[in-house]
Amino acid sequence: MTTIEQVLGSRAPGDKSDLGGYVRALAEAGLHVLLIEPMGKKPLDLRAPAAKRADDEAAQAAAKSAGNAMYGRVRSQAGVHLATADTARLDDYVATAERRYGVDTVNLGVALGPSRLVVVDADTPAQVEGFKAAWKDATDTDLPAPTVRTPGQLAANGEAYHHDGGHWYFTVPEGVEVAAYEDRDGWVAKAGGYVVIPPSVRAEGPYTWQGGVSELPAWLHGRMTRERAASSTTGPRTAGPIDEWAAGVEWPALLEPRGWTMRGVESCGCPTWTRPGEVARENAKSAVTHVAACGMTDTGHLHLWSDTLAAAWGKRDHSKVEFVAWSDHEGDVGAATSALGIPENVGTWDVAEAVLDVPVEVAVPSTWARIDLGVYARGEYDPVVPTTFPRTDGQCLLYPGLTHSFHGESESGKSLVLQWVSVQEIKAGRHVLFLDYESDPRSITRRLQDMGATAEEIETYFDYRLPETAPDSTQADQHEWVKVLAPAKYSLVVIDGVTASLGTFGGSSQSNDDVNAWTRKLPRALATATGAAVAMVDHVTKDAGTRGRFAIGAQAKMADVTGAAYTVTPKEPVGKGRVGTIRLRVGKDRPSGVRPFCTDYNSNDHTHLVGDITVDSTGPVLTMTLDPGKAEDDRHVGDGNGGVRRPDLMEAISRAIEAAESEGETEWSANAIEKRVKGQGARIRAAIKVLLTEGYLANHPINNRITFVRRYRAEDDEATQPPLPPGDPFGPRPEVVS
Repeated sequence: MTTIEQVLGSRAPGDKSDLGGYVRALAEAGLHVLLIEPMGKKPLDLRAPAAKRADDEAAQAAAKSAGNAMYGRVRSQAGVHLATADTARLDDYVATAERRYGVDTVNLGVALGPSRLVVVDADTPAQVEGFKAAWKDATDTDLPAPTVRTPGQLAANGEAYHHDGGHWYFTVPEGVEVAAYEDRDGWVAKAGGYVVIPPSVRAEGPYTWQGGVSELPAWLHGRMTRERAASSTTGPRTAGPIDEWAAGVEWPALLEPRGWTMRGVESCGCPTWTRPGEVARENAKSAVTHVAACGMTDTGHLHLWSDTLAAAWGKRDHSKVEFVAWSDHEGDVGAATSALGIPENVGTWDVAEAVLDVPVEVAVPSTWARIDLGVYARGEYDPVVPTTFPRTDGQCLLYPGLTHSFHGESESGKSLVLQWVSVQEIKAGRHVLFLDYESDPRSITRRLQDMGATAEEIETYFDYRLPETAPDSTQADQHEWVKVLAPAKYSLVVIDGVTASLGTFGGSSQSNDDVNAWTRKLPRALATATGAAVAMVDHVTKDAGTRGRFAIGAQAKMADVTGAAYTVTPKEPVGKGRVGTIRLRVGKDRPSGVRPFCTDYNSNDHTHLVGDITVDSTGPVLTMTLDPGKAEDDRHVGDGNGGVRRPDLMEAISRAIEAAESEGETEWSANAIEKRVKGQGARIRAAIKVLLTEGYLANHPINNRITFVRRYRAEDDEATQPPLPPGDPFGPRPEVVS
């Protein structure tokens, strides 16, 4: 029995006791270990912030030294690249995982390449039968039981589309190089990436060790070696006319005339592209064009992410002349070189291209092209108006084709509100897409039925999805994403759980860059492609005194909203058997179609009162109505100072901060200021907000702590300033009281 068998076979299914000791034993057996999210398959990035920054800086430095002009956008690799056999580092990862997720909860994986393992993966009975037949044909013996029995995979509807499969483990001798091999019967021999290992557990069940790790058999080695030879682009190269042609033409000059569109930048700094055709909708990533300096390739090539093209073109990595051959000449390289005027039979065509003799016509317009504003100046356009989510007076809150935010504290009713809007849409015969990152199918269905939706209406008009990955993660994900992007299919799209959704894209809600990228790839892509109103459910910070009108995390969340942003606040408790009230305020209205119909402008957080939603759960059907709010009541909701301006308290705060600054302090939290000033905490926080709004204090751009700008005195305020609120910037200006 090998050491690997001894370690992996030492645990019963689901036994994660002393997980740290088990992880060290795996590493000491030569395995490169990954920590995986609890009950899932996604690798965790457990690096300390300082370590991640250092890794990013090292990656950027390497890219810069290699001549990558976009080195500043390069990020260190995560995912499988964090697998390690370093026991000290793994100890740190386990300790961090225990703090975040609890003791002995995470799943585990093994990176195959550095662990010198090949794993044959057969996910279905048909694939298992295919591998059995191949084994029998090659060895004239029966296939042994799988090394690990896998739990399968459930679809969102609860049906298993992977089941009764398994993993067969084989060790790879030193000096032997192989490439992944995919058989026509569907089973795959994996040489890279990672696999989840026992004692991991997912919702579908545990990974169960059944034993048996042997050396890679010669027949399978042969298939994987042939695959490597077929896909290899390395080796001795002879420069020639094709190389000269390749050196003189850039990828955009080849891709754009053929309908490809540049979409973004890969982590290595190289541009990503969307291929032409119906399948390549907004923001789809079909390929990346690597340059030699990026560190991902020796020569530079087009790497295909599109499974459809990879299958049609025979492999994923293509040189420039190969790209032209497949695009224009059905894969005939000779025809391509003739059409390009390149002499035959000289040099290699791994790095092909030269400046074309004919002008290049760009088929895809540049976003840098001049836009004619004449139609807007002459009024020859239809302004966007909100058409979804009406109040009782008929005024709607959601704009078609734009994005919106609904944010509030936990259990404030924000998801409930959008579930109710969904029911109104499906009862009107309109389709709703609901991307759920925080609940489950049973709970959502029960809530919709409580609101009066019938089973037939839900089945017909409510498109419910439970994504656990980004839409470009697998071929199956890409296929579903294409179906979602159908134009004019939905009137409403709900993304319930912004932070969780960002996580599936590998992003952080604290990073403006990550939020910007996620916004382009998901909510804005959905709004643009479908024309639906897209509503996002998000949380707010715990400190009611400083949160203002913003959702938790990066400022880009508010900046990237193209429609309107609403804060959701419970006014009266909502629950079974009672009548409650939820208050809506609008904090951003880019098209200006909502604010003119609202009231009670609050100069502290720049919000307007939209209205109150009455939630009646006393009858057999939960009913909700949105009425225009009464301004005189709103000062008692989420307003710490009762709507009263307190110049004396504001001066006390200013003097306290001035004194602290003279003692060498330069930044403060709201809590630190409260401790220096006498008074009621809510009133102090409200006064701090006024000082921030009027420029006496400011928030530090990095850590958001409070900094001093200029002193405040009550006597100056009373002599020159009007009482708060000083007026609504979106309505008539009041007279100034002197």
